[in-house]
Amino acid sequence: MGSLSQVQIDSFRDRGFLVVPDLLGSDEVSRIAAAAREEFETHRYMDAKARFPAPAKYVLSEDSLRQADIRLVVDHPRIVAAVSELLADEVCLSAFVIYSMPPGTEGTGGDYQRTHESAHCDYKPFRPVGSSLRWLFVIVPLVDYTDEVGPLLVSPGSHKIPEFTRRGRVTHVRRARAADLPAFVDTRLRRGQVAFMDMFTWHQAFGNRSDQLRFGVYNKYRVRSAPPGCGPYLYRSSSRELFGATGAGLLANHAPGRIAETRLLVEQDERFLVVDRTVPGGAAQPEPKRMGTDDDNVIAQLMDAAGTQLGCQPPWVSYVGDYPVGAAGGDRCRVYACPRDALPGAVETTPGARWLAADRLAGATGRAYLTTAAESWLHDPALRGIGQSYAQATAPA
Repeated sequence: MGSLSQVQIDSFRDRGFLVVPDLLGSDEVSRIAAAAREEFETHRYMDAKARFPAPAKYVLSEDSLRQADIRLVVDHPRIVAAVSELLADEVCLSAFVIYSMPPGTEGTGGDYQRTHESAHCDYKPFRPVGSSLRWLFVIVPLVDYTDEVGPLLVSPGSHKIPEFTRRGRVTHVRRARAADLPAFVDTRLRRGQVAFMDMFTWHQAFGNRSDQLRFGVYNKYRVRSAPPGCGPYLYRSSSRELFGATGAGLLANHAPGRIAETRLLVEQDERFLVVDRTVPGGAAQPEPKRMGTDDDNVIAQLMDAAGTQLGCQPPWVSYVGDYPVGAAGGDRCRVYACPRDALPGAVETTPGARWLAADRLAGATGRAYLTTAAESWLHDPALRGIGQSYAQATAPA
């Protein structure tokens, strides 16, 4: 028997939001809350401009997974089962996040496309968390979200507004705009309830006007066959090991090192662009990335290299995979792809340019993983979206 009823599943799919009051026990909620509060009070949150508890938004991320009482909310069997039921597929963890807003903290900011001043949806092609096309939030308030503490408001049905267009191997999204949205309603979340919210559901949170801490879990899970367009957040392999047998499935994207380089597969009629003895790309992260950040989006580094090598840059690319590189194999090469017609320039005139079948890339470049990546791009039944650098995504239209 599943964690959710068919009525609950149907409600989520209709409204884009579901509150379940009894997935977690009161003792479990108390353990999570006590461990999270200690992390904030001992200043083990991510870098912040203020010092807790001064008014600001504070974030616990991957480092806090070392706390067993915090980890239990990530792989809790009833939560994971419910996520799988709502997304109707195998899932993995895209992001682990606990937010806190001490008294006096302002509410949420607006949409990155500047169509709303205080509400947004979290599909964002520049974010490792937000650029998959099938994911949801798991929200566990650790206090009651009253009018004074700061309610969470959602726009029911707003997840149905986006338009999806399949172009070749990639699905493009026309996001909802503020003028399209149904009225927002208060979810009236209370401590320990578990809320599920669709990635395309618009939402906002008001500021904390109370005298107590507003804090809660905001984890994100995605379908494993829907990779983020800009590439996933990479957990440390040591974090994955904290979860034992469940870690292999939930923390599916992990590495002991960094994303050392990038490569771009430009495809035309199942052949790929090679320039001299390589494909476009270059160095990415010079050192291990900051945990809990968007640093795993290395499209900006890729665009710098590809722009120099090809004389032009595509307006978007799509993540293919991460492949071991380096003497010890701990670092990764992040491979992206795009069709030839996404490139604005005449790349065929680039000196040394030629088009090769996937099975010839390994021999031509000396990089066997490029053949693996090309075959994945051509044949994997993945739901692929676009990825962009932050500069590309936020540039004026």
